[in-house]
Amino acid sequence: MQRWIATIAGKSNLPIMPSSRLSQASSGKQEAILPVAALSSGRIPDNSRASKCEVVLFYLCVTALLILFGSIYFRDLLPPSHPLEPYVRLLHAGILSSLWASLPAPALLFACAPYFAQPERVTLVRYWIYLLYMVGVVVGALVFGSGVSVVECGMAACNM
Repeated sequence: MQRWIATIAGKSNLPIMPSSRLSQASSGKQEAILPVAALSSGRIPDNSRASKCEVVLFYLCVTALLILFGSIYFRDLLPPSHPLEPYVRLLHAGILSSLWASLPAPALLFACAPYFAQPERVTLVRYWIYLLYMVGVVVGALVFGSGVSVVECGMAACNM
């Protein structure tokens, strides 16, 4: 049998098994080559509260995104006498500069979330980052839509 394995290993690039492995294979006792996950005897933790929070955060993010999308593309459908029309006009005027001005910090936090959050809460932390980014974009769009430039906001932030 050793000669047969050596012949196969010689013709192909298969490694030759050591004799201890051959004796284990012939005796019927086999070891797992890859690591095997151990079955846990404990209870599976109840993450229903966390999953409910993730669902609520997801729907809040989608709602904020739809509001921003609607303010950009469907602004003309709103009548001028509507009470929300001045805010939508401000959002529309400042949304593009606000999107780019507030992007670096959430992008960095989103990428680093696995390093500062617990492994089971990474998704929750990323939803929070995204939701706070959307809120920051809306506030920034209202500020930038009122005629304030990015440079003025930067100077005001540095003087605080």
